[in-house]
Amino acid sequence: MSDTAPTSSGALQMSEQAETGFRAELERLRANSGPGPRDKAIGAFGVGLVVIGLVVILVAFNQAASMTDVRDQLEMVILGGFGTALAIVGGVVYAVMSAQRFMRFWLLRVIFEQRDLAPRMSEAPVRPSNAVDPTPDLVPSTRGEF
Repeated sequence: MSDTAPTSSGALQMSEQAETGFRAELERLRANSGPGPRDKAIGAFGVGLVVIGLVVILVAFNQAASMTDVRDQLEMVILGGFGTALAIVGGVVYAVMSAQRFMRFWLLRVIFEQRDLAPRMSEAPVRPSNAVDPTPDLVPSTRGEF
């Protein structure tokens, strides 16, 4: 008998051996590799872009408020747009860097599930001779009744 059990959603759970291996690998990753120096640098770069963008926006706003000529104010509006773009790019860079940790966990889980399921997928499913077809008729038969 297999050591997997279907969950309430019908998906198979990992076997005990695969789950133990998964947890051991997860602990090894947590112990050895928190955010590495490259990840920290990319995160700091994203946060720095956001801060610089916000500073540029505030400076452009203050300069535009103190100017009376519309042409000079338009230059500050363009500078404010550049600051906004910097803040958005920095936020996206930081969000992508932050999502990497979750994606590493997810990929590790998928790898261990596939390793666990691969040997069992090659086995042909055994169906008892008295098994009922689990698929219902798509259109119920009315047999002439309305």
